[in-house]
Amino acid sequence: MRSLFLLCSILALIWTKPLSADDCLTLSFLGAGFTSDADKKRFEDIFIGEGLCINVIRLPNERAKAALLAGDIDGEVGRSENYLALVSASAIRVPAELMRVDLFLATKDPTINAAADLKSGEIAYIRGFKSHEDALNNLGLTGIAVDSFDALYKLLNAGRVKAVPIDSLALEAMKDQLAGFKTFPLGSFATYVYVHKKHADLVPQIAKAINTHLASGNDFIPDIMNTKGGTP
Repeated sequence: MRSLFLLCSILALIWTKPLSADDCLTLSFLGAGFTSDADKKRFEDIFIGEGLCINVIRLPNERAKAALLAGDIDGEVGRSENYLALVSASAIRVPAELMRVDLFLATKDPTINAAADLKSGEIAYIRGFKSHEDALNNLGLTGIAVDSFDALYKLLNAGRVKAVPIDSLALEAMKDQLAGFKTFPLGSFATYVYVHKKHADLVPQIAKAINTHLASGNDFIPDIMNTKGGTP
């Protein structure tokens, strides 16, 4: 009987043991969602209370999607609600909204005064941003896909395209580069954490950590927004 009690105690410790550093979940994050090491650490730390070790890294959008589908990373941070349509075969959207982000059209072309003034081929966007692709589809436009913000603004400043979609986080982070630009609202979208289905059992803990963080009056807005009085 004593041996059975000891075995049960050991198993209980194993089953309730928090993830160690060796068991960290690796999540990729997008663009301006984390603008500093402090933002990265602030996000990772909110999961400690749930016994979760989270490590966030940066990957290009399409590489992150391929890695998630293949199970080479454990999840992604900051993807829109519609991203589920692309990864549902392998991933789960954690049912806890991180933040709602506004999306804008940015241009310095004097002939563009509304999104309706644009034609296909006159807009560029970053490949793999589902929210941007959805916005173009809603406008009935096709655009030029590039892989980085630098490439995006090179096309824009060279006059090869007339406008780009940009969310409120990136708009604040790149306000110096966008001096003189006009912006027009394109809508808004919610952002979420996605995890690979092999970690389905951890979804409730991840959601609880996010909701507890928000219920305590905190947010997931990067420091660049909080310190300058902006809101997403």
